[in-house]
Amino acid sequence: MADAAEEVGLPVPPMPIEAQKKLIARNPLCAPRNPIDVTGSALNDFSLVGESLAAMCEEGHYDLLVAFFTSWVGSPAHGDKLFDALDTGMKTHKKPFAVIGQSSESIKEKYESAGMMFFEDPSRAIAALSALAKFNTAFQTVNEDQSVLPSIPTTEWPAGKISEAQAKRLIQQAGIPVLKEKVASTAEEAVLCAKELGFPVAIKIVSADIAHKSEAGGVALDLLNEQSVRTAAHSMFKTVAEREPTANIEGLLVSPMIKEGVDFIVGTQQDPTIGPIIMVGLGGIYTEVLKDLSLSLAPVTPNKALSMLTSLRGAGIFQGARGQAVINIQAVAEVVSRLSVLAVQKTETVASIEINPLRAMADKVVALDALVLRMDEARHY
Repeated sequence: MADAAEEVGLPVPPMPIEAQKKLIARNPLCAPRNPIDVTGSALNDFSLVGESLAAMCEEGHYDLLVAFFTSWVGSPAHGDKLFDALDTGMKTHKKPFAVIGQSSESIKEKYESAGMMFFEDPSRAIAALSALAKFNTAFQTVNEDQSVLPSIPTTEWPAGKISEAQAKRLIQQAGIPVLKEKVASTAEEAVLCAKELGFPVAIKIVSADIAHKSEAGGVALDLLNEQSVRTAAHSMFKTVAEREPTANIEGLLVSPMIKEGVDFIVGTQQDPTIGPIIMVGLGGIYTEVLKDLSLSLAPVTPNKALSMLTSLRGAGIFQGARGQAVINIQAVAEVVSRLSVLAVQKTETVASIEINPLRAMADKVVALDALVLRMDEARHY
């Protein structure tokens, strides 16, 4: 359990030395540090259970408590005594309390009716307590932020599925920067667009029916000249048609390449119980590998968004790791805040909005890709 607690970020500090001495004086065979092992001595004197629990609350000042008693909870000889000791301790000290043991459903219900969480698997108990701790931290900080939510216009969105090009226009209306891009309907138009934007460029298939363009063969990067654009465009039309024969292809999105900066993923999700959630983390190639994410109920102010960003394990990257330029993290926070406000505006119609990557540089940020799913799409996605 201590190992599991460390993995989810719950510290397991030792009992104060003086408290440890008192526990040993009372029960010489116990392990008093943390976790506290009352040993089998408690079977002869159940007051040791209550005394150890009181010591942890009053002298250890722990916020979360776990009692691991395996088969004792269901023992005909000792089960009632154990329950009375834990019940009294929990009601006296009023701390989140989880009991771990193996027993019948009726005994489990008895503990839960008394306000104690009951688990057979210790790791699940730790996961539950970790979730409680995170909720508590969020609730405590919700009123600390005195900054103001950004104001974004309320606009009508088009009906039906939304392509990447449309999604970028929609988030741009909310004040989120996007690249200067052009949509071409043919390979030759793509070449003309690339010449106008300047090489190197990227081209991507434009289709509201294709959420994951790379898997469909719909992405080509770092195209350096006219011929490379022409070849990539012809190949893309052919490959996508073969892999996604039912998809409606609107054309090709031609974009200038941006190589410097740090990538983030920013997304929203409509939870059926608690409403819109905003998420931010390191994006691009880091998203699946590091899974370094921070979540909050939406909307969030720029200050709250900045707090989410600085809580990431990879926050050191923002300061220019390995010779990279220091990025404009405040501009990233502004995007997170604006997307969270947008999610609240579209609670009834939009299931999720994702920007991945959001490229952050020293002086600016820009959304390089955007995906919008409506409620009816998400049910089948």
